[in-house]
Amino acid sequence: PDAAHPTRILGSGWNQGCSTPPELWGAERPWQILSLDGTSNAVISCLEITDHSGCVEGHPDPSLHCEQHTPPFGDWAPVGIYAADSANVTLSRLNIHGLAWAGVHAGRLADWTVKDVRIAANGGVGWDGDIGESASTGSLIFRKFTVEWNGCAESYPEETMNNCWAQTAGGYGDGVGTGETGGNWVIEDSIFRYNTSDGLDLLYTRPPSQIVIRRTRAYGNAGNQIKVNGPSRIENSLIRSDCGFFNEKPFTYHVDDCRAGGAALAFSLSQGSAVSLVNSTVTGQGDCLLTATCDESGCNGSET
Repeated sequence: PDAAHPTRILGSGWNQGCSTPPELWGAERPWQILSLDGTSNAVISCLEITDHSGCVEGHPDPSLHCEQHTPPFGDWAPVGIYAADSANVTLSRLNIHGLAWAGVHAGRLADWTVKDVRIAANGGVGWDGDIGESASTGSLIFRKFTVEWNGCAESYPEETMNNCWAQTAGGYGDGVGTGETGGNWVIEDSIFRYNTSDGLDLLYTRPPSQIVIRRTRAYGNAGNQIKVNGPSRIENSLIRSDCGFFNEKPFTYHVDDCRAGGAALAFSLSQGSAVSLVNSTVTGQGDCLLTATCDESGCNGSET
C-alpha cells in the first residue's frame, strides 16, 4: 500500500545471506521475465534472472540466431526486468545475466534503490533507460552495482563470454544508458567494465538533475568510461579508458574500439552548472582523458 509496507518478492535464503539464490529463467520468447510496469512500493531480492540459451537478438552471426517467428522458440528471453511508471522500488542481491538483449529496460522511475546487483553479458545492453518518454525523478541510488560484459553473448551452460559486438555491427553495448531523464543519481562502490560501448552514460540527464559518483571503478569499456551532464561530482574513483580492450580478442565479433574517441570522462555542462573531479585516478588510450563541452542549453560563462 505504501513505501513503508512494500510488496516483497524474495528468493529462498534471502534472510540467510542469499548464498544460492533461486533462478528464474526465460523460455519461449517472453517479453521479459519480471515486469514492474506500473508497480510501486516493492522489494525484489535474492534472485538469479537469466535464460538457457546463448542466442542474441539481432546479432549478425547466424550461429547466434534467436528464433522469433516459428515455435518452438527455444529457451531464451530478451529482457530480464522491465519497469515503467514505478516508484519506491528496491532491487537487491540480483544476478541478471545472459539475456538475449537487455538485463534491465526501465524508465519513468521515481525513488529507486539498487544495491548488490550484477548485470552482465546481456547481448545488447546492460541497463537500458530509454523507453521513449523516459524521464525519471526523485532519488536514483545505486550501491555495489556491477555492470560488465554487456554487448557480448553468454554461452549456456558454461556462462563464458563470446561474440562481443557493438554499434557499427548493429548492436548497442552500453553498460548503463538512458534517454532524456531527470532525477538525482547517486552511484557508490560500483564497477562498470568490459562493456562494448560506454560504461556509464548519463549524458542525457536534464535539469534539475544532479549526479554524484563515489568510490567507483570504470575500465575496459570500448567507448567512454563515464559520461555525465549538468551538476556532477566524481570522487575517490578509478577511471581507466583502455578502450581498445576488445581489439583482436578471441571473444570479439566486431567492437568499435575507442568509440566517440574513447575519452575516459565526458563532462557536458548545462548553464550555470558546477562539475568536480576529486581524489581520483584517470588514465586512458583514447583521444583525451577528459572532454568538457556545453550541452544543448549552451554555456553562459557561469559554469565551473
